[in-house]
Amino acid sequence: MARLNLIILPDGKESKYISLIRRFSQSSISEILNSIRESRYILSVEHSNIEALKTMKNVISELHNLGASIKIIETIEDDDMEFTYDHIDNLINRLESEKQYQEKIDDLMFGDDD
Repeated sequence: MARLNLIILPDGKESKYISLIRRFSQSSISEILNSIRESRYILSVEHSNIEALKTMKNVISELHNLGASIKIIETIEDDDMEFTYDHIDNLINRLESEKQYQEKIDDLMFGDDD
């Protein structure tokens, strides 16, 4: 399954990011600090989960406002590739379009009960 993963690059200001990350993660403060210091994934979401992608996009935006440097890594099977913020927007838009298209097809095939 494809995933998008967020890494916060260590910059000596890791404590500034903890409260933000804790809102979206079950990790302890020490786990978050270690993940940042070791450049490990701090958040990871499924590639196809629109709401989780929107949340990740908001987290990234807030981290940028706090001055954090980040990396977004797309993982498909054992292959990692760096992703950009704009790619997240494009992915969300594509998934939403696909969802709307599928809903229209379902309505045509099965009738709209509304």
